[in-house]
Amino acid sequence: KCGNIKSACDVFGRIPSHKRTVITWTAMIAEYSRHGQREEAFKVFLQMQQEGQRPNMCTLVSMVSACDSPETLALGKLVHASILEIEELGGVVGTALVSMYVKCGNIKSACDVFGRIPSHKRTVITWTAMIAEYSRHGQREEAFKVFLQMQQEGQRPNMCTLVSMVSACDSPETLALGKLVHASILEIEELGGVVGTALVSMYVKCGSMEDAYNMFNMMPVRDVITWTVMIAGYSEHGHTEVAFKFFQRMQE
Repeated sequence: KCGNIKSACDVFGRIPSHKRTVITWTAMIAEYSRHGQREEAFKVFLQMQQEGQRPNMCTLVSMVSACDSPETLALGKLVHASILEIEELGGVVGTALVSMYVKCGNIKSACDVFGRIPSHKRTVITWTAMIAEYSRHGQREEAFKVFLQMQQEGQRPNMCTLVSMVSACDSPETLALGKLVHASILEIEELGGVVGTALVSMYVKCGSMEDAYNMFNMMPVRDVITWTVMIAGYSEHGHTEVAFKFFQRMQE
């Protein structure tokens, strides 16, 4: 916690092997991971198992969390293989692996892991990670399928899920899908500030200022971000007079 990894290593090395607990091992793995020394973290991860210490949930998540960029994909796959030897893909570890592959930019592996997590063990974080990843790669229809599937399986989306889904629709070609997303949201969530503003922004990006205006008027509470999105939208679409009127209204 004090950030002195050298001293932590020295103390760890002096603890007799038979007296090291899973907490001791996990602390070292987490510390190496936090300092970007992923290979060292993996060495400790393997060593603890060679010495007969079974990793717990915190150990596994700490090790998976160390792999968070495309450069660490190969190491992430080694971690994944090691986990499969000692742990079934439950909700927490499975979600961590999905998130790892998402951060490493490997959507295929993220999908594979997601598909192997038992349905009843998928959390809202697991579902949202998949939706966000499909959206980020422009696979909007796939994102929407997952969005519908999670609801069919009884998982209620949270704010992050909704905003991720709305953010996937960002061009005139995605307007029809955006309206489907909007209709789905209305069935499960009242239009609060964050989701409402995201929908206004979606319609602006999709080039439908009429829908953006209607959405704006439906919102019970509007903040400065909502107003700014409308003003910027009208300006971008050449309606400078309307943009100026909105600016004046915002200040009233």
